[in-house]
Amino acid sequence: MTISSLYRAYLREARRLPHEYLRLFFRLKARDDVEAVSSTRRQKDLRQRKEKRVLKEVRKLKAASSGDRTAFLHVLDLAYGRKGKLKWELLHPLLENSGGPVPDPIIAGVDKSRPPSYSPQIAALLTSQYARAVKALAPKNLVTPPVLPAQADPSSEEARLLGPFSKRREVNIRHRYFKEQTDRIYPPLQVVVHERGKDTGSSSHDTLKQAGIRGTAMQDAGIFEEVLDLAGSGHEPPPAGAFNSSLPTRFIRRRYRELLGKLPILTYNHAPASRGSGRYEVSLAPRALISSVPRTAKGIPSVDADDLAWLESSSNEKDAAKSNSGEHAAQQKQDNVAKS
Repeated sequence: MTISSLYRAYLREARRLPHEYLRLFFRLKARDDVEAVSSTRRQKDLRQRKEKRVLKEVRKLKAASSGDRTAFLHVLDLAYGRKGKLKWELLHPLLENSGGPVPDPIIAGVDKSRPPSYSPQIAALLTSQYARAVKALAPKNLVTPPVLPAQADPSSEEARLLGPFSKRREVNIRHRYFKEQTDRIYPPLQVVVHERGKDTGSSSHDTLKQAGIRGTAMQDAGIFEEVLDLAGSGHEPPPAGAFNSSLPTRFIRRRYRELLGKLPILTYNHAPASRGSGRYEVSLAPRALISSVPRTAKGIPSVDADDLAWLESSSNEKDAAKSNSGEHAAQQKQDNVAKS
Protein backbone atom coordinates (compact mmCIF):
# COMPACT_ATOMS: atom_id res chain seq x y z
CA MET A 1 0.00 0.00 0.00
CA THR A 2 1.34 3.43 -0.95
CA ILE A 3 1.71 6.27 1.55
CA SER A 4 -1.06 8.29 -0.07
CA SER A 5 -3.56 5.39 -0.06
CA LEU A 6 -2.69 4.60 3.57
CA TYR A 7 -3.28 8.22 4.53
CA ARG A 8 -6.61 8.34 2.67
CA ALA A 9 -7.79 5.13 4.37
CA TYR A 10 -6.82 6.57 7.77
CA LEU A 11 -8.71 9.82 7.14
CA ARG A 12 -11.72 7.96 5.79
CA GLU A 13 -12.08 5.95 8.99
CA ALA A 14 -11.43 9.02 11.14
CA ARG A 15 -14.37 10.80 9.47
CA ARG A 16 -16.69 7.96 10.51
CA LEU A 17 -16.09 8.52 14.24
CA PRO A 18 -19.19 9.77 16.10
CA HIS A 19 -17.86 12.98 17.67
CA GLU A 20 -16.00 16.02 16.35
CA TYR A 21 -13.25 15.86 18.97
CA LEU A 22 -12.49 12.25 18.02
CA ARG A 23 -12.45 13.11 14.32
CA LEU A 24 -10.08 16.02 14.89
CA PHE A 25 -7.77 14.01 17.15
CA PHE A 26 -7.41 11.15 14.67
CA ARG A 27 -6.95 13.47 11.71
CA LEU A 28 -3.92 14.89 13.51
CA LYS A 29 -2.78 11.43 14.57
CA ALA A 30 -3.13 10.17 10.99
CA ARG A 31 -0.78 12.88 9.78
CA ASP A 32 1.79 12.12 12.50
CA ASP A 33 1.60 8.35 11.95
CA VAL A 34 1.92 8.57 8.16
CA GLU A 35 4.82 11.03 8.45
CA ALA A 36 6.55 8.53 10.74
CA VAL A 37 6.17 5.87 8.02
CA SER A 38 7.32 8.26 5.30
CA SER A 39 10.49 9.13 7.23
CA THR A 40 11.76 5.53 6.95
CA ARG A 41 12.09 5.32 3.14
CA ARG A 42 15.61 3.87 3.28
CA GLN A 43 14.89 1.42 6.12
CA LYS A 44 12.74 -1.29 4.61
CA ASP A 45 12.22 -3.45 7.70
CA LEU A 46 11.41 -0.49 9.95
CA ARG A 47 9.09 0.92 7.31
CA GLN A 48 7.16 -2.37 7.09
CA ARG A 49 6.76 -2.50 10.87
CA LYS A 50 5.47 1.06 10.99
CA GLU A 51 3.07 0.44 8.09
CA LYS A 52 1.77 -2.66 9.85
CA ARG A 53 1.20 -0.65 13.03
CA VAL A 54 -0.66 2.08 11.17
CA LEU A 55 -2.81 -0.44 9.29
CA LYS A 56 -3.70 -2.03 12.61
CA GLU A 57 -4.80 1.38 13.91
CA VAL A 58 -6.95 1.94 10.80
CA ARG A 59 -8.64 -1.45 11.32
CA LYS A 60 -9.38 -0.53 14.95
CA LEU A 61 -10.98 2.73 13.84
CA LYS A 62 -13.13 0.79 11.39
CA ALA A 63 -14.15 -1.70 14.08
CA ALA A 64 -14.98 1.14 16.50
CA SER A 65 -17.26 2.78 13.93
CA SER A 66 -18.95 -0.60 13.42
CA GLY A 67 -19.83 -0.97 17.11
CA ASP A 68 -16.98 -3.08 18.48
CA ARG A 69 -16.82 -2.23 22.20
CA THR A 70 -13.12 -3.01 22.70
CA ALA A 71 -12.09 -1.01 19.65
CA PHE A 72 -14.30 1.92 20.65
CA LEU A 73 -12.76 2.03 24.13
CA HIS A 74 -9.31 1.91 22.51
CA VAL A 75 -10.22 4.96 20.44
CA LEU A 76 -11.44 6.84 23.53
CA ASP A 77 -8.37 5.85 25.55
CA LEU A 78 -6.05 7.27 22.88
CA ALA A 79 -8.07 10.44 22.30
CA TYR A 80 -8.36 11.30 26.00
CA GLY A 81 -4.87 10.34 27.13
CA ARG A 82 -5.54 7.05 28.90
CA LYS A 83 -2.67 5.61 26.85
CA GLY A 84 -0.38 6.67 24.06
CA LYS A 85 1.55 9.91 23.53
CA LEU A 86 -1.13 12.19 25.00
CA LYS A 87 -0.97 10.33 28.31
CA TRP A 88 2.64 11.35 28.83
CA GLU A 89 1.94 14.93 27.80
CA LEU A 90 -0.76 15.11 30.49
CA LEU A 91 1.39 13.40 33.11
CA HIS A 92 4.65 15.28 32.52
CA PRO A 93 3.70 18.59 34.24
CA LEU A 94 2.60 16.68 37.35
CA LEU A 95 5.84 14.71 37.68
CA GLU A 96 8.03 17.71 38.42
CA ASN A 97 8.18 18.45 42.13
CA SER A 98 9.03 22.12 41.70
CA GLY A 99 9.31 23.96 44.98
CA GLY A 100 9.33 20.74 47.02
CA PRO A 101 12.19 19.54 49.23
CA VAL A 102 15.06 17.95 47.33
CA PRO A 103 16.01 14.54 48.80
CA ASP A 104 19.60 13.96 49.82
CA PRO A 105 21.80 11.80 47.55
CA ILE A 106 21.94 8.14 48.47
CA ILE A 107 25.62 8.07 47.50
CA ALA A 108 27.44 10.89 49.26
CA GLY A 109 28.82 13.43 46.81
CA VAL A 110 26.99 11.98 43.77
CA ASP A 111 24.18 14.36 42.84
CA LYS A 112 22.64 11.93 40.32
CA SER A 113 22.03 9.39 43.09
CA ARG A 114 19.16 11.38 44.58
CA PRO A 115 16.03 9.20 44.88
CA PRO A 116 12.97 10.18 42.83
CA SER A 117 10.81 12.88 44.34
CA TYR A 118 7.05 12.37 44.36
CA SER A 119 5.16 15.61 43.76
CA PRO A 120 1.99 16.12 45.85
CA GLN A 121 -0.14 15.54 42.72
CA ILE A 122 1.60 12.28 41.83
CA ALA A 123 1.51 11.09 45.46
CA ALA A 124 -2.26 11.68 45.57
CA LEU A 125 -2.79 9.82 42.29
CA LEU A 126 -0.59 6.88 43.24
CA THR A 127 -2.36 6.36 46.56
CA SER A 128 -5.88 6.61 45.11
CA GLN A 129 -7.96 3.68 43.89
CA TYR A 130 -9.55 5.92 41.24
CA ALA A 131 -6.37 6.90 39.35
CA ARG A 132 -4.88 3.49 38.65
CA ALA A 133 -5.84 0.33 36.80
CA VAL A 134 -4.20 -1.68 39.59
CA LYS A 135 -4.23 -1.55 43.38
CA ALA A 136 -3.42 1.81 44.93
CA LEU A 137 -0.13 2.20 46.77
CA ALA A 138 0.11 2.72 50.50
CA PRO A 139 1.73 6.03 51.51
CA LYS A 140 4.63 4.12 53.09
CA ASN A 141 5.45 2.60 49.68
CA LEU A 142 6.43 6.06 48.45
CA VAL A 143 9.04 6.31 51.20
CA THR A 144 10.31 2.75 51.06
CA PRO A 145 9.44 0.78 47.90
CA PRO A 146 8.32 -2.76 48.75
CA VAL A 147 10.70 -4.10 46.07
CA LEU A 148 13.70 -3.02 48.15
CA PRO A 149 15.24 -6.00 49.96
CA ALA A 150 15.40 -5.93 53.73
CA GLN A 151 19.19 -5.71 53.43
CA ALA A 152 18.80 -2.09 52.25
CA ASP A 153 17.92 -1.15 55.85
CA PRO A 154 21.28 -0.84 57.70
CA SER A 155 19.64 -1.79 61.01
CA SER A 156 18.13 -5.03 59.66
CA GLU A 157 19.29 -8.54 60.50
CA GLU A 158 19.97 -9.19 56.80
CA ALA A 159 22.33 -6.19 56.61
CA ARG A 160 24.16 -7.43 59.71
CA LEU A 161 24.62 -10.92 58.26
CA LEU A 162 25.18 -10.10 54.58
CA GLY A 163 26.76 -6.68 54.84
CA PRO A 164 25.55 -3.30 53.56
CA PHE A 165 23.38 -3.23 50.46
CA SER A 166 24.82 -1.68 47.29
CA LYS A 167 23.90 2.02 47.15
CA ARG A 168 23.98 1.97 43.37
CA ARG A 169 21.49 -0.91 43.30
CA GLU A 170 19.25 0.96 45.72
CA VAL A 171 19.28 4.03 43.44
CA ASN A 172 18.38 1.90 40.41
CA ILE A 173 15.59 0.04 42.26
CA ARG A 174 14.01 3.26 43.52
CA HIS A 175 14.02 4.92 40.09
CA ARG A 176 12.73 1.79 38.37
CA TYR A 177 9.90 1.50 40.90
CA PHE A 178 9.00 5.18 40.41
CA LYS A 179 8.87 4.71 36.63
CA GLU A 180 6.80 1.52 36.81
CA GLN A 181 4.24 2.99 39.20
CA THR A 182 3.82 6.35 37.45
CA ASP A 183 3.34 4.49 34.16
CA ARG A 184 0.19 2.95 35.67
CA ILE A 185 -1.45 6.28 36.53
CA TYR A 186 -4.50 7.57 34.70
CA PRO A 187 -3.63 11.29 34.44
CA PRO A 188 -6.39 13.83 35.06
CA LEU A 189 -7.45 16.10 32.22
CA GLN A 190 -7.36 19.10 34.55
CA VAL A 191 -6.82 20.13 38.16
CA VAL A 192 -9.77 21.63 40.04
CA VAL A 193 -9.21 24.19 42.80
CA HIS A 194 -11.75 24.17 45.61
CA GLU A 195 -11.70 26.89 48.23
CA ARG A 196 -13.04 26.02 51.64
CA GLY A 197 -16.44 27.53 52.22
CA LYS A 198 -17.45 27.40 48.55
CA ASP A 199 -19.77 24.84 46.99
CA THR A 200 -18.06 24.63 43.59
CA GLY A 201 -14.48 24.52 42.34
CA SER A 202 -12.74 26.15 39.41
CA SER A 203 -10.24 24.89 36.83
CA SER A 204 -9.30 28.25 35.29
CA HIS A 205 -5.66 29.21 34.85
CA ASP A 206 -6.15 32.31 37.01
CA THR A 207 -7.51 30.24 39.90
CA LEU A 208 -4.57 27.82 39.70
CA LYS A 209 -2.13 30.73 39.61
CA GLN A 210 -3.70 32.28 42.70
CA ALA A 211 -3.49 28.94 44.52
CA GLY A 212 0.16 28.52 43.48
CA ILE A 213 -0.23 25.14 41.75
CA ARG A 214 0.20 23.75 38.23
CA GLY A 215 -2.35 22.36 35.81
CA THR A 216 -2.19 19.88 32.95
CA ALA A 217 -1.76 20.25 29.20
CA MET A 218 -5.58 20.30 28.81
CA GLN A 219 -6.24 22.64 31.71
CA ASP A 220 -9.39 24.75 31.28
CA ALA A 221 -9.96 23.43 27.73
CA GLY A 222 -13.46 22.20 28.56
CA ILE A 223 -12.67 18.64 27.42
CA PHE A 224 -13.65 17.02 30.72
CA GLU A 225 -16.93 18.93 30.87
CA GLU A 226 -17.64 17.83 27.30
CA VAL A 227 -17.12 14.17 28.27
CA LEU A 228 -19.59 14.64 31.14
CA ASP A 229 -22.19 15.98 28.71
CA LEU A 230 -21.61 13.15 26.24
CA ALA A 231 -21.83 10.49 28.96
CA GLY A 232 -25.18 11.89 30.16
CA SER A 233 -27.07 10.68 33.17
CA GLY A 234 -29.50 8.21 31.62
CA HIS A 235 -32.63 10.36 31.65
CA GLU A 236 -31.14 13.45 29.97
CA PRO A 237 -30.96 13.61 26.16
CA PRO A 238 -27.49 14.09 24.62
CA PRO A 239 -26.53 17.59 23.44
CA ALA A 240 -28.02 18.48 20.07
CA GLY A 241 -25.78 17.22 17.25
CA ALA A 242 -23.40 15.51 19.69
CA PHE A 243 -23.11 12.26 17.74
CA ASN A 244 -22.92 11.82 13.99
CA SER A 245 -23.00 8.06 13.69
CA SER A 246 -25.21 5.10 12.85
CA LEU A 247 -24.30 3.55 16.20
CA PRO A 248 -27.01 3.55 18.90
CA THR A 249 -26.76 6.59 21.16
CA ARG A 250 -27.06 4.35 24.20
CA PHE A 251 -23.99 2.37 23.11
CA ILE A 252 -21.88 5.51 22.64
CA ARG A 253 -22.94 7.14 25.89
CA ARG A 254 -22.21 3.97 27.83
CA ARG A 255 -18.67 3.91 26.39
CA TYR A 256 -18.19 7.50 27.54
CA ARG A 257 -19.37 6.50 30.99
CA GLU A 258 -16.71 3.77 30.98
CA LEU A 259 -14.19 6.43 29.96
CA LEU A 260 -15.23 8.51 32.97
CA GLY A 261 -14.23 5.55 35.14
CA LYS A 262 -10.65 6.19 33.97
CA LEU A 263 -10.75 10.00 34.23
CA PRO A 264 -9.80 10.87 37.82
CA ILE A 265 -10.75 14.30 39.13
CA LEU A 266 -7.77 15.83 40.93
CA THR A 267 -9.03 18.48 43.37
CA TYR A 268 -6.85 20.88 45.34
CA ASN A 269 -8.62 21.88 48.58
CA HIS A 270 -7.23 24.96 50.32
CA ALA A 271 -8.07 28.05 52.28
CA PRO A 272 -7.72 31.28 50.25
CA ALA A 273 -5.42 32.88 52.83
CA SER A 274 -3.01 29.92 53.02
CA ARG A 275 -1.23 29.78 49.67
CA GLY A 276 0.41 26.43 48.88
CA SER A 277 -0.81 24.63 52.03
CA GLY A 278 -3.77 22.71 50.61
CA ARG A 279 -4.32 19.01 50.04
CA TYR A 280 -5.01 17.02 46.89
CA GLU A 281 -7.93 14.61 46.67
CA VAL A 282 -8.88 12.22 43.88
CA SER A 283 -12.43 11.27 42.94
CA LEU A 284 -14.57 10.15 40.01
CA ALA A 285 -17.60 11.70 38.36
CA PRO A 286 -20.88 10.37 39.83
CA ARG A 287 -21.94 8.92 36.48
CA ALA A 288 -18.65 7.09 35.91
CA LEU A 289 -18.98 3.41 35.07
CA ILE A 290 -16.21 1.33 36.62
CA SER A 291 -15.33 -2.12 35.38
CA SER A 292 -17.06 -4.98 37.22
CA VAL A 293 -13.63 -6.32 38.25
CA PRO A 294 -12.55 -4.21 41.24
CA ARG A 295 -9.20 -2.43 40.95
CA THR A 296 -8.48 -2.95 44.63
CA ALA A 297 -9.64 -5.15 47.45
CA LYS A 298 -11.48 -2.16 48.89
CA GLY A 299 -15.19 -2.79 48.99
CA ILE A 300 -14.85 -6.56 49.34
CA PRO A 301 -15.87 -7.47 52.92
CA SER A 302 -13.39 -9.44 54.98
CA VAL A 303 -14.26 -12.95 56.13
CA ASP A 304 -15.26 -12.80 59.79
CA ALA A 305 -16.03 -15.51 62.37
CA ASP A 306 -19.67 -15.80 61.28
CA ASP A 307 -18.64 -16.28 57.64
CA LEU A 308 -16.14 -18.96 58.62
CA ALA A 309 -18.77 -20.76 60.72
CA TRP A 310 -21.21 -20.63 57.78
CA LEU A 311 -18.58 -21.99 55.38
CA GLU A 312 -17.66 -24.81 57.78
CA SER A 313 -21.30 -25.77 58.36
CA SER A 314 -21.94 -25.70 54.62
CA SER A 315 -18.91 -27.91 54.04
CA ASN A 316 -20.03 -30.32 56.78
CA GLU A 317 -23.51 -30.51 55.26
CA LYS A 318 -22.04 -31.37 51.86
CA ASP A 319 -19.82 -34.07 53.40
CA ALA A 320 -22.79 -35.50 55.31
CA ALA A 321 -24.90 -35.50 52.16
CA LYS A 322 -22.19 -37.34 50.24
CA SER A 323 -21.83 -39.86 53.07
CA ASN A 324 -25.58 -40.49 53.25
CA SER A 325 -25.72 -40.85 49.50
CA GLY A 326 -22.91 -43.41 49.59
CA GLU A 327 -24.55 -45.39 52.40
CA HIS A 328 -27.89 -45.33 50.56
CA ALA A 329 -26.26 -46.63 47.37
CA ALA A 330 -24.50 -49.42 49.27
CA GLN A 331 -27.73 -50.45 51.02
CA GLN A 332 -29.60 -50.45 47.72
CA LYS A 333 -26.91 -52.63 46.17
CA GLN A 334 -27.16 -55.14 49.05
CA ASP A 335 -30.97 -55.28 48.69
CA ASN A 336 -30.64 -55.96 44.97
CA VAL A 337 -28.16 -58.82 45.64
CA ALA A 338 -30.49 -60.31 48.29
CA LYS A 339 -33.43 -60.21 45.90
CA SER A 340 -31.53 -61.93 43.15
